[in-house]
Amino acid sequence: MVWLILLSLLLLFFFLILFWIYEQAFWGSKKRCSEDLGLPPGKEYDPYRAELQKNVLAMQQHAFAVWQIKANDGVSLSARYYENVPGAPVIILVHGYKSSSFRDASGGFHMVRKLGFNSLVVDLRAHGESGGHTIGFGIKEKEDLILWAEEVQKRLGQEIPVAFSGISMGAATALMAGGDARLPDCVKCIVADCPYSSPEEILRSELKKRHLPEFVYPLMRISARLIGRFDPSSDSPMAALDRCPIPVLLIHGMADDFVPFSMSKRMAEKTKKEDLIFFPVAGAGHGLSIYLAPEEYVKTYCAFMAKHLRQK
Repeated sequence: MVWLILLSLLLLFFFLILFWIYEQAFWGSKKRCSEDLGLPPGKEYDPYRAELQKNVLAMQQHAFAVWQIKANDGVSLSARYYENVPGAPVIILVHGYKSSSFRDASGGFHMVRKLGFNSLVVDLRAHGESGGHTIGFGIKEKEDLILWAEEVQKRLGQEIPVAFSGISMGAATALMAGGDARLPDCVKCIVADCPYSSPEEILRSELKKRHLPEFVYPLMRISARLIGRFDPSSDSPMAALDRCPIPVLLIHGMADDFVPFSMSKRMAEKTKKEDLIFFPVAGAGHGLSIYLAPEEYVKTYCAFMAKHLRQK
């Protein structure tokens, strides 16, 4: 009898640990994921706060239409469609982990408008106006991104070219969607700014930074599978690159210590993909390449998009 009680207590403790891990890594609280439209705390971001906030405020002045769809698992997804030129290509802008689509998409949004293209700014599941509570590190979100591309076709026409443009987790999501066999033909190219090489690697990297033992990752994986219903080790941008049939522009700041620059560097070196352009930005921290080297960034981004989204 005593051993049954002890066993029950041990199981209870084990499941409490799993729920705590899920809450820390995979739970998407709307307050935590959506309210802050400015840059994260940290001295490296201080020189660029005013410029980013200016971009966010300028983006908020533009009219948009709210689009909503249902994910394959029933989660309600929301996005904002900004029409610039009717019938022009559409760039789907994808934000990062526990971030805001206003904050992360503001730089890309203004480049898209300069190109004369339209933009669909998505709120990833468990962020912004979208539903759900589980952040899937791109595993769940890649399916949602494919649905958004299909929604562009349904609403605007089969002939409209589409591109994915993501930052951080949004970039990783875009790459994994690009390597999915269900990718619609309308998606012509991808821009991935500071993606991680795999959900597993970025999670292990964060554990190492927090001086936590390696055995915590298997617990994270169990937590994700039991509670979040996804496996963070089931796919990766690294693997997806070799399967991706469309051109990719891979951007990463060389001073990024949040998503290490080495992840993109390794992807660029190891992939067999021939139509990949790797654009490293010296001295740039996480997500700051556009602010540290604005002229070169805009030139590279716009030339890539114009080349692959040019309508015939």
